[in-house]
Amino acid sequence: MKKKRKTLVTIIIILLILICLALACFFIINNMKPKTNTMYLASKSSTVSILSSEHEEISFVRGTKIEVSERIKKIDDIEYLKAYVDDQEYYVLAANLVENKEDAVLEDKLWVYRTCSVYENFEGSKLNGLIYKGEEIDITSHSPLKDDGTVDRYGFDGGYILSKYLTDDEQYAKSLDNSSYAIRLQSSTVNPYGAGSASTLDYYPNEKPVFEDNKMPDICQALYINTEALYDIEDYIDYALSTNVNSFVIDIRDSHIVSYASPIMEKYSPSTYKAAAFTKDEFIQKVKKCKDAGLYVIARITVFKDSNFMNDHPEYAILDKDDNNNPFRYGGAYWPSAYVREVWEYNVELSKECISDIGFNEIQYDYVRFPEQIDYFADVLNALDLRNTYNETRAEAIQRFLMYACDEIHALHGYVSADVFGETSEGYVCAYGQFLPAISNVVDVVSPMPYPDHFSPHFYGIEEVVWEVPYKLLTIWGANTLRQQSLIPTPAKVRTYIQGYNAIYEPFVFYDNEKVDEQIRALIDSGIYDGYIVWNSGSYLDTYQLFKEALSSH
Repeated sequence: MKKKRKTLVTIIIILLILICLALACFFIINNMKPKTNTMYLASKSSTVSILSSEHEEISFVRGTKIEVSERIKKIDDIEYLKAYVDDQEYYVLAANLVENKEDAVLEDKLWVYRTCSVYENFEGSKLNGLIYKGEEIDITSHSPLKDDGTVDRYGFDGGYILSKYLTDDEQYAKSLDNSSYAIRLQSSTVNPYGAGSASTLDYYPNEKPVFEDNKMPDICQALYINTEALYDIEDYIDYALSTNVNSFVIDIRDSHIVSYASPIMEKYSPSTYKAAAFTKDEFIQKVKKCKDAGLYVIARITVFKDSNFMNDHPEYAILDKDDNNNPFRYGGAYWPSAYVREVWEYNVELSKECISDIGFNEIQYDYVRFPEQIDYFADVLNALDLRNTYNETRAEAIQRFLMYACDEIHALHGYVSADVFGETSEGYVCAYGQFLPAISNVVDVVSPMPYPDHFSPHFYGIEEVVWEVPYKLLTIWGANTLRQQSLIPTPAKVRTYIQGYNAIYEPFVFYDNEKVDEQIRALIDSGIYDGYIVWNSGSYLDTYQLFKEALSSH
């Protein structure tokens, strides 16, 4: 009897042990990580929402690698797959999974919400056309997925578009942008010179970049340095360090005058390459000396006034119908058309080389316009062929070039500035295509050129000849400029060119330290002071020495 009881107890114990082992195995099997397949999170936006093990929504970057099991779990009647990221358990929808990372971008249709350039490929600066606000595109490809889940460009049957100009909101893409309302209202009737209406220009906000590896001074106090001055650059550096000058504007190309033999010039314009004063290596050393001295260096390029380039590419020139369709000559130079995209590409490629290879902090575009009196020659006389392939206004072409340039140069952590005539503060679209609010809203810095002796003698109703009283003149001009700046959501800095030479019209006023000081004080007092650039076309150091006190006291 005792033996039977003992056997029964043993059996019960064994059964209990087996039950415990079975329960343990069941628990382990159900909680161990199952066999998984490597997949990638996909969506129509840069992030993907999945559920944590506690069923809370968690966002991951599109393209994140994830280990996915075949186990299905229903949560709120929706089927999810169990998955793992860094051994943490999550639940993900099958629709958000792809086998290849390059397939993680699921957008199939987007809308253009800003008229913009179309690129030929997913990289590089070569253009393939123009696409207009409100157009729908079917996505066929895209540039490589970035670490933050975004892509730079989307492909469609017409080329590639920067993602910054696209939206998945059709209504938004086709709606009027509110930021332009003030401009449209102000400019509805003010367009006397045929360069186009301000209402067709782009006024969407453009966040001004700040690059940690390329800090722009809050206030740039600059000298203009032409090619000839580069031979004695050490003397100019010494002068700058003895004043408050902290920046140099250095010529790269001033129409037919060329500072260095750029490989980009050799490719696009051999005539320009042959005209260079310095080799590329020599020029790099000149710029390096400036930067080693702590100076911020700005590369000046005359864009749409370029005789050497016209020698090589007359097919891109403005043509003179009254001269057997030969390139149009004005102001002692030939002018490539601002409508021609190949001209854009050349100048932007040169700019990119100046940033990446030479070491410049900023690109400054001068002659970013059509020739003066273009309204007379083109509109009144109908004597010019401007090569207007896309039927754009002159103002549209100038702004769109600058948008394209900013996109390309900002990608290299370089800044962009544009020189504009002093006239642009008057509130109308100028004949040559410059409209201050439209340009300022795009670039990082505008550099107006309100040289006192370029105004009519009694402009603004000033009793004295205006270049005799530069403070009085520029105080009024500055207030007008500030008014134009207030019309746009993201105005650029205003770094104004000031007159550093004697007046060229009667009365021939001598521009000394006092006159330079008056100009600087006027800019400060009118509230548009982000610095100045002293313009003296000869870059004469002896002349700059005359202004030493003024350039040391501000």
